[in-house]
Amino acid sequence: MSGLPKVLVVEDNRMLQRMLTVRFEGRATVLSAYTIDEARALFAANRDSIHLIVLDGCLRSAFQVQTPDTLPLIPEFRATFRGPIIAASSIVKFRRVMMEAGCDHKVDDKMMLLGEIERLLACG
Repeated sequence: MSGLPKVLVVEDNRMLQRMLTVRFEGRATVLSAYTIDEARALFAANRDSIHLIVLDGCLRSAFQVQTPDTLPLIPEFRATFRGPIIAASSIVKFRRVMMEAGCDHKVDDKMMLLGEIERLLACG
């Protein structure tokens, strides 16, 4: 399995994480991070082999914050990662801020995420 592309998915929705893992089984290794600390650790451990990053805007209730709580991860990842980062927030304002911070793709609906990941993996 080590030859498969790796997709780092930073998302607190366990059902979505499981769906992505099952959907890409045999085609990609999904690295699931449910917290910012897990995302940092997985990125550090797999820095040279990650092909794609999916970044949720908030890993806690979006109603509790004014900006995406995952925002600090974008410049940290961009310091060494040149591959695609998908802004996967259901909040329009958060997607816009994430794109301005360095994400280069976005999905308006998380159900569109499967197709976007497939498209980007096929390109790379």
